[in-house]
Amino acid sequence: MKKLVLPADSKEVQMEYHLGKIKLLESELNRLTILEHPRQIQSLCCKIMHIKRLLAKIRPDKK
Repeated sequence: MKKLVLPADSKEVQMEYHLGKIKLLESELNRLTILEHPRQIQSLCCKIMHIKRLLAKIRPDKK
């Protein structure tokens, strides 16, 4: 298994890393069916929500 590299400290790099991770998880999510993989879907959704919360901390909404 390939070892993941942690993102650098800059906000742009962190955002790029997390957005890429979300895209990867969403593509995996699109291949699953609710009747055959409910637990995997739940797990992926939780991971996506967690990453989106991290993104919100990195880039607070501008008003």
